[in-house]
Amino acid sequence: MCWPSERDFTAGAGNSVSVMPEEIRTDVLIVGSGAAGLCAAIAARQGNVDTLVASASSPGAGNATAVSGGIMNAAVGPDDSPEIHFEDTLRSGAFLNDRPLIAKTIEMIPQWLPTLEEYGVAFAKEEGRYLVARSPGHTRARTTLFRPRVGVTLSKPLAETARRLGAKMLPNFNLIKILVRDNRAVGAIGYVWDADKIVHLAAKVIVLATGGASLIYSRTRIPPGVPGDGHGVALDAGLALQDMEFVQFYPTILAEPGKAKVLISYDHFLGAGAVFRNSLGEDIVAKHNLPEPEMITRDHLSIAFAKEVYEGRGIEGTVLMDATRCRAAMGSNLYNESAFFKMTQVLLAQGEDILARPLRIAPANHYYMGGVQASASGETAIEGLLACGEIVGGTHGANRLQGNSLAETVVMGFEAGRTAATIAPRLALSKASERAVAESVERIATSLQRKTGTPIREMLKTLQSAMTEKAAIVRDGQGLREAKDAIDSLRGEVPQAVAAAPKERATLCTISQLLDTAECIVLSALARRESRGAHYRVDYPETDNSEWRKHVTCARQGEQIVTSTCPVSGL
Repeated sequence: MCWPSERDFTAGAGNSVSVMPEEIRTDVLIVGSGAAGLCAAIAARQGNVDTLVASASSPGAGNATAVSGGIMNAAVGPDDSPEIHFEDTLRSGAFLNDRPLIAKTIEMIPQWLPTLEEYGVAFAKEEGRYLVARSPGHTRARTTLFRPRVGVTLSKPLAETARRLGAKMLPNFNLIKILVRDNRAVGAIGYVWDADKIVHLAAKVIVLATGGASLIYSRTRIPPGVPGDGHGVALDAGLALQDMEFVQFYPTILAEPGKAKVLISYDHFLGAGAVFRNSLGEDIVAKHNLPEPEMITRDHLSIAFAKEVYEGRGIEGTVLMDATRCRAAMGSNLYNESAFFKMTQVLLAQGEDILARPLRIAPANHYYMGGVQASASGETAIEGLLACGEIVGGTHGANRLQGNSLAETVVMGFEAGRTAATIAPRLALSKASERAVAESVERIATSLQRKTGTPIREMLKTLQSAMTEKAAIVRDGQGLREAKDAIDSLRGEVPQAVAAAPKERATLCTISQLLDTAECIVLSALARRESRGAHYRVDYPETDNSEWRKHVTCARQGEQIVTSTCPVSGL
């Protein structure tokens, strides 16, 4: 096996790119270093196969797991069960969940908690039992809490465990292409932006764990270490994507000009007396007949806010959160220990008293329910190509319940890693077509060496503006068609795109894949002529179970992306 040394990929940014890429060989290549990728790496190494984790950010940091709220659902409470957890998840997902995927997650996650503790993940406990809270949309308290309650409480121990077991790491890597020969994945082409190198990774098995897409919408909670290349790369490799129309927005992000975009847990503030108002002063929650705070899911609240803005009752694209009545709760021991209290303290430290006056808030892109079609073992339609975590579609249906994502990444990550460790010894390291490698590398090198043209940052702004205005929370057919036209226009600019800064050069390498991801969202939203979960169409505002309790899939046919439908697994 040919391993890179750390210094091979830490120096030389700005050097001219060689047309001949460096080749790195491994048994199992895992792309992505959030919880899903790291759990896959741990399981693969426990299966005694050589493992390389290549990721856009540093393992354990800079990804969606690391910035998450530090919670994970598991049916470990005295009045809970996997069956009840399953029912809550199906209801929130509007019955589009792939039942085998969510059933595996819900059944297995309680068993994984002690193992995670062995790896160094700390959970809040009382008298030896996991403390659980009730999150919005759940009928039982089943949300376990990390200590401290931040995502790195999970991601850092997983990264340390994977390294200790011998997994090698390649950070600052952007995936560009999966090499497929005779319907078998045989390697990948990527760009290591801090070293300005194109690399060819030859592998027996590839595990996609690339997560969501931070670069598609103007306002997002997804970190830049999750750029969004995975969906487009999978589509280019020949995989179908499903449910791409279902994009979750977290409803309450601070949107005050010049202030940090802090996530505000709406259920805590509603429970403490906060009111969300439109420009007319109307109570939005009451106006839209939303349920009690414990049952208001993210799709319900985001759509309510977006409809107010769409219909002209917003404040420059935002609504107001009036938390002035919440001050009395600050004296309660309950709230002093809660996320509510901690958020107010964070904002106070930034010079903003969230309890003093109404503040602007707005939804932000948060999670992608859609993605690759994969089995509960992680296998896809291409031999040797597995997928796990947010890149997989179907698990969460039309809307994800808070706390279910990290449970899925852990369970499905370990499952994919075990599958990879089982498959790899049976496969020889197959050589990719030299022509395919050369063509990919030449195309990338040509774009990186271009000196004049359209700045990639301007192309990103255009994409984000079109997707935010036409294909975000509230949609209609005309707007979606206009978004598609904008994407088509941007495709015409790709041959002239240029970038100078290292991270922008990484985006330049993957802009076509990002445009594919955006197009799949738009085409799927056009195809689904109803409203369901996180997908709301003004021109089709009702849920239509007779026609649309099924998945919308995207696949590439020649140069075109086409949509079709398929049944929900397990019905």
